[in-house]
Amino acid sequence: MKNLVLLLLFLSNFKALAQQPSLIELNNDLQFFKNALYDLHPSTFRYIQQDSLDNLFALLAFAPGDSLGAMELEKKMRLIFKQVGCIHTHVSKSVFKHNGQIIPFTIFNKKDKLWIKKDLADSTSNLSRSPIVSINGHPMKEILQRFKKYRSQDGHHDSFMDRYLQSWTSFSYLYQYYFDSDTVKTYGLVSPINYSDTIYIERRNIPAPQKPIQKEPDGQKIGPHIILSFDTLNQLAVLKIKSFSTVFPIIGRWQSKIRYKKAIKKVIKIGYRTLVLDLRDNLGGDASAGAVLQSFFIPDKYTYAVTKTKGPVFKYAKTSSKFGHVLNFIFGDLIAGRRPSLKPRFKTIHIRKNKHLHYEGQLFILINGFTASTASNTASILKYKSKAKLIGQETGGGENDLNAYYYPIIRLPNSKIEFRIPLYHINLKVAENTGSGVKPHFPISYSIHDILSETDLEMDKVEAIIQGD
Repeated sequence: MKNLVLLLLFLSNFKALAQQPSLIELNNDLQFFKNALYDLHPSTFRYIQQDSLDNLFALLAFAPGDSLGAMELEKKMRLIFKQVGCIHTHVSKSVFKHNGQIIPFTIFNKKDKLWIKKDLADSTSNLSRSPIVSINGHPMKEILQRFKKYRSQDGHHDSFMDRYLQSWTSFSYLYQYYFDSDTVKTYGLVSPINYSDTIYIERRNIPAPQKPIQKEPDGQKIGPHIILSFDTLNQLAVLKIKSFSTVFPIIGRWQSKIRYKKAIKKVIKIGYRTLVLDLRDNLGGDASAGAVLQSFFIPDKYTYAVTKTKGPVFKYAKTSSKFGHVLNFIFGDLIAGRRPSLKPRFKTIHIRKNKHLHYEGQLFILINGFTASTASNTASILKYKSKAKLIGQETGGGENDLNAYYYPIIRLPNSKIEFRIPLYHINLKVAENTGSGVKPHFPISYSIHDILSETDLEMDKVEAIIQGD
């Protein structure tokens, strides 16, 4: 029986090894990836020169003696995505399989530092507010810097990943992706007694919990992603928009207009002269829904540009994406008000002021690293085209440039890694192309103390401004 078990283990390992792509196959996939990126992406070289990207591809090519495997190729691809700087261009189906075990801490990260919020493995421990300086001998600065190469945002900044890493499950996933899956880990912590000393503790991983149901903000729910609340003490309204996602673009635009109109009518009727538009953790959605919202605040007609790339989608896309490309050609363009075309195209988009209902009061917009895509576009447009004041952290979405709308999925022939590339480029025409997110007028920085006390510093800032502090 023992020999049979060993034989089965050997055969399974042999099968797994046999399925790993060879050096030649991995380099062929890398070249396929390069060709697809260069042929399809509408702004591959917006944040990096072609010579520099060519050199990076050459540097990342597999050579004899290198570690091989689809995972190694995926890591190289993520480095390239980071340099391209497009939040919608990324691996869509990773070859990495997580073991379901996560670190036993809830955490708070800021730049290159990480603090423990709660020790889930030992309820009697007093480790809250303790900075972690290393895990299994890996310095925390090195860990976090490597993690930030995992996922790109628009341009070259880290606000999206800074927000992403505040999730302990995300942190655990990336630690296993880049380092090890040890069940028991050794953590180096700053000593709570003498801050110049490091103490070491061991903690066992715990099973990943089910995703908790997030508590809805207090207020009236207006549609699935919109909540309106009123602060009678400070005489302000808060319109929380969790997402711009809609079921179907043409219906979604109509539904969004009805819902936003209903909310703003209520604000005007109650007589409050201050409105807070909360776009924190809003990852975007339907661009037309964002345009509808913007129309209630912009003073005049606003125009931006959309360019569709010319790329051989059928040469690269997987079968389902080829079918989707045809549907987008027939229906997607028509629904979005664009002339159907498989050719490159430039179009000017107009957002017009809503003449029947327009908010004239004081407007604040709350943003953070997870404000992206349509949400970051909305924040940027209202920053430059209205009197809105932005409060929070730099957005993960770009201040001026975005690639979006339709995304063919591409599968590499040997490693089977899947990634997506958008076909449309949006130029908001509001700022120079600096590669940053939308920066707030009033930057907010949280400390571990603020996090543990559950303080909303953005709303505190709004109250301070309207009170004249």
